[in-house]
Amino acid sequence: MRSMGCNMMLVLSTVLFTLAPKVAASYRQFTIDFTSCNPLNSSSQTHHAAVVTRNGTTGQIVLAAAPDATCHGTPAYFHTIDHDIDADGFIYGALDFDLTACSNKTELGVYGAFAGDVGEVYGLSYTVSLTKYEEDFNWLHTGDSLLYRMAAASDSFFACNVSINGETRMALSWGVHQEIPAIAPPVGCDWTTVTTKDINSTAGGACSL
Repeated sequence: MRSMGCNMMLVLSTVLFTLAPKVAASYRQFTIDFTSCNPLNSSSQTHHAAVVTRNGTTGQIVLAAAPDATCHGTPAYFHTIDHDIDADGFIYGALDFDLTACSNKTELGVYGAFAGDVGEVYGLSYTVSLTKYEEDFNWLHTGDSLLYRMAAASDSFFACNVSINGETRMALSWGVHQEIPAIAPPVGCDWTTVTTKDINSTAGGACSL
């Protein structure tokens, strides 16, 4: 019986992530919103719903700004089964997107979001990208705020202009501000604030690639 139990645990641990879509159903799902400067009013910000988008230009899958205000963001959830707790008591986990219901059958699966390692290189930014069946346990979801583990105090999220399938669109990025001649976002980027909205408070969510 003990041998059978060990074998069952091994099988369970092996297939757990394959069954992630079913596990995801028990998590609090939300959509992601990020801001950029309003070109018509510098004192206000424009809000963008983040939609999972395949960028044929680079081959990446990114979190791009929805094409219009009527489009809702792609549903995400925070995975903390394999979490870690830092010295301040914050629980870090993975930011995952369950795309098993998408119409594009070749893309079905659960995707984990990754932010590049920018260290302390001033002016450098990387577009947040998604990888199928992989996870990055450096995300922090607290209240309605979405954060990422910083390697340096200068690290931050940015809303950056990116070429996506031949068009320039805003995409959520991770980077370091410029320091010379003054503190400013990386070239082509805006300061941003990243928040979440529970699915129940939005009209569903967009499933897009």
